[in-house]
Amino acid sequence: MDENWLHNINDLYFFTGLQLSCPSNIFIEKGHNATIGCKTSEPPTDVFWYVGSPSSTSPILSLENNLKSGTLYDSSKFDITSNGDVLISNAQIEDEAVYTVVAFFATGKYEVENITVSIKVSPQQVCPMIAKCASCSNCTLQINRTGQLQCTVTDSRPKVLLRLEIRRSEHLQVTTGETISQKNEKLGTWNTSISVEYTFDACGGFADIRCLAQDSINVLHRKDSNIRLTSG
Repeated sequence: MDENWLHNINDLYFFTGLQLSCPSNIFIEKGHNATIGCKTSEPPTDVFWYVGSPSSTSPILSLENNLKSGTLYDSSKFDITSNGDVLISNAQIEDEAVYTVVAFFATGKYEVENITVSIKVSPQQVCPMIAKCASCSNCTLQINRTGQLQCTVTDSRPKVLLRLEIRRSEHLQVTTGETISQKNEKLGTWNTSISVEYTFDACGGFADIRCLAQDSINVLHRKDSNIRLTSG
């Protein structure tokens, strides 16, 4: 393989733009095994994977002339398949990175793509949990006229934004706080909470409240929880 390709990494002439199709982002559950790879219109002849820029680092994995090698090839964590995909075992947070693949084709041209790999951690809870509720729905609390209600997601990665919705209410005044997130540096996870302060009229009333998680990558099995507050 002609090593001069590294000096031409920014030369668009070398990119066909048609043969390599890669996802821009991949989320892998912590502790799971996964495949990082791309679709190709024809099998590449050689494939090189990097963490960081190809011009400043050595490939962590490579498949050249059907021979496997790379700085991490002999590790128990990484492997490369016969078609050039990366196999990662027992993914951990330290494996988060931008992975760069360089694929060469029989035409003599090559393509370069970047894939951002993120590690996600699903909390033990099924849904955002409302304080004093044992389930995600069918929760009813008899309360005093004033108080505070809190909803939390514990030990998630990435952090999950929360919001509280007052779906129906009578004789109720509320003040909703901002979402607060704190990182557990040891675990690399986030604890997130949101609260609402409420006041019912002296004659009492009710409120149906929903806690909703903005969770586009399905860290939680269910994105909402519901509660009915009654007073009087």
